Amino acid sequence: MTELREFSVLIVDRSARFGSALRMRLMPLGIRVHVVDSRWAALRFAESKRIDVAVVEYAVDGWTADLCEALRERCVPYIYMAADEGADDRQHRHHANEQREIEKTLATWL
Repeated sequence: MTELREFSVLIVDRSARFGSALRMRLMPLGIRVHVVDSRWAALRFAESKRIDVAVVEYAVDGWTADLCEALRERCVPYIYMAADEGADDRQHRHHANEQREIEKTLATWL
């Protein structure tokens, strides 16, 4: 089992909607968190650093599919996260619930 301070999470947030907030929630747990905003940066990071899991902004497009395929080839597990689309309170509650679910998922891997 990986110690939290040795656990490394790569957040791929190309819309800049959730990466910083998720990073701020995970860092106090001692997890090393890296936020990037492009496929190129994510792949470069995955090639040069050990990544235990990637959190990828969900989208149905070639960009996301290519990134996930490349992560899979590098044996990096990944989780999809939906970006918060607006300022509606219901959406913010949903977004917070998604972050808690990611935290729970990460905890089961530790």
